[in-house]
Amino acid sequence: MRSLLLPLAAALALHACDTAATQTKTRIGYAYDLDTRAPLYREVHTETWDGEILLRDEVRYVSPAGETLAEKQVDYRASSLLPDFTLDNRVSGHREQAVKFADSYHIDFVARRGAAAKTAVVALPPTGVADAGFDRFIVAQWDKLIAGATLTTPFLIPSRLSFFTFRIYQREVKTGPAASGDGSGHGHSHGKIRTIAVEPNNFVLRALTDGLTLDYEYDAPRLIRFVGPSNMRDNNGDNYRVLIHFPRAGDHVAGW
Repeated sequence: MRSLLLPLAAALALHACDTAATQTKTRIGYAYDLDTRAPLYREVHTETWDGEILLRDEVRYVSPAGETLAEKQVDYRASSLLPDFTLDNRVSGHREQAVKFADSYHIDFVARRGAAAKTAVVALPPTGVADAGFDRFIVAQWDKLIAGATLTTPFLIPSRLSFFTFRIYQREVKTGPAASGDGSGHGHSHGKIRTIAVEPNNFVLRALTDGLTLDYEYDAPRLIRFVGPSNMRDNNGDNYRVLIHFPRAGDHVAGW
């Protein structure tokens, strides 16, 4: 099977010196088990930006003890919504990759160490979203979403080697110190936040598949909380169900 790891030169390029046109930003998410609220890992994002355009993101998944569990590279330069990406979990053996060639996506997926590899070449939909492209979609469609629109788009599920139609809409606006509502010490005292739902458009799939619940700043599409299935998998190849907190200044981060 073709290697799922990006060439070393591509990974190193992310750390190249900033030019006048680009800058590097670090963003950290703290992931907790959705049921027990036990800390699972940190997502350490090293992002390369050209003004307001996100070019690349290199992510390290780090255990509470400081061990690097997995690494991911995301390249948005060809498409902000359908980026090329590679995820390699060195603990569980879970690996996934999607790379665009012309008008198709080449997908590789391994659920866990020892599991059979799955590969496919799928046609790119006229509109579509993959991996963290969902966040770029929400940023691009922010005005429509907060005005009450329900939008639909094909969403790549790497384990299924295919796109499925998801709907995205603003579920509610929450106010006050209890806005985060997770009961784990991650309360936000900064006023209103908007909750955006990302879920299968098909009723039957909604009953079978967990969607995503995303909290954003009220006045700007800055993600502050993610709830749903993680792209990190356990040793059985199952997705963790997580709450990921992206703290703002003054937020308390419990358990770290």
